[in-house]
Amino acid sequence: MDENTLCRLLLYIYTDTVEDLQVENALDLFKAAADYQLFDLKDKCSDILSLGKKYQEEKLEEAAGDFDCGLDKKIKVNEDSKQIAECNLF
Repeated sequence: MDENTLCRLLLYIYTDTVEDLQVENALDLFKAAADYQLFDLKDKCSDILSLGKKYQEEKLEEAAGDFDCGLDKKIKVNEDSKQIAECNLF
């Protein structure tokens, strides 16, 4: 385990607090909590990881929605262009 995770783990063991727990460091701390059977800490890390996953899924859905909207517009423009081109051919 890295130094940051060890410091967070010791802080939790001695003070029952977790400072600045974010998705980036929650996974390592979750693994350490599981190794040392610190179930409350494991739950706290799990909550942060779940929120992070939900946030990423929402952003992914949002990005996919933006992509779909852009794709629909391009298809519509291409269909309009095709119709204009066909009219000009005849």
